[in-house]
Amino acid sequence: MKEFLQKNRTITVLFLIIFALISRLAPHPANVTPLTAIALFSAAYIGRKSIAMLVPIAGFFISDMVLSQTISGYNYGIINPIMYGTILLITAFAFFLRKRVTPLRTLSAVLGSSLLFFLITNFAVWFIWDMYPKNISGLISCYIAAVPFFRNMLAGDIFYTGLLFGAFAMVTHYSEADSTVQNGA
Repeated sequence: MKEFLQKNRTITVLFLIIFALISRLAPHPANVTPLTAIALFSAAYIGRKSIAMLVPIAGFFISDMVLSQTISGYNYGIINPIMYGTILLITAFAFFLRKRVTPLRTLSAVLGSSLLFFLITNFAVWFIWDMYPKNISGLISCYIAAVPFFRNMLAGDIFYTGLLFGAFAMVTHYSEADSTVQNGA
């Protein structure tokens, strides 16, 4: 699998960035995006760690810039760099997938990543803005209010991770099978 990706690295990287951009610009339920899936996929399959870290951030940042210019009311603000940092953390966390990509390890990465994003970004919302009291009760209220967004995010993360990893497994399986047939094996 990795050999296929190595041969087609630039195309894969560009595809992931464009996929993030299009999916965020297309109508979708709140928080259902492929950004976590792209971070996990990049960590698992893109050879250079620096590029693997850059891909999800580039997709996120470019789509944020397009959204801020095209959608009235889209508010690019202080929370966005926190989200970028969290995506970088998720990508770094997911480098353990490089050793062996299995459905269980990938599902564990999705669940852990979604939870990490939920905890960090909602803590930031509580800490930065005055929407909730600055005490433990306010923090708990913030997390409770965010549960519907978490459900959407988790559903999107699972769907898009399955889509990316599954499609990649199919493409590499069929390309490897095709090369075996062509080589007469």
